[in-house]
Amino acid sequence: METVGQNWSGILLTTLTIIYKALGATALGAAGILGILGGVAVLASLALRRKTRWGSATLLVVGALPFAALTISTVVTAVNAILMLLIGLPAILGTQPTRRRITPPPTPPPVEALAR
Repeated sequence: METVGQNWSGILLTTLTIIYKALGATALGAAGILGILGGVAVLASLALRRKTRWGSATLLVVGALPFAALTISTVVTAVNAILMLLIGLPAILGTQPTRRRITPPPTPPPVEALAR
């Protein structure tokens, strides 16, 4: 479960991208092609996030926005793209909150050691 806790944003972004590609597969014409290619671009940005952060972030935005803009009349596509950006950009740029381990303070020395 520790691995899932460390990679929750990548797992969620992958899930949203699969939904995005499914929406692209059901769309007709150029919108469908943009949806599928946009989903591939988002997955590529997730794969490249450790090598180039800004390039990966640019790829995420370029992958998410055109299909959502072209199909703005459907709310689901726009919300999915917004969620992909809200979750993906902090994950790629490294600004997502991390869980910190709380370590107890060091134990004081025994009273006998202080008296000497």
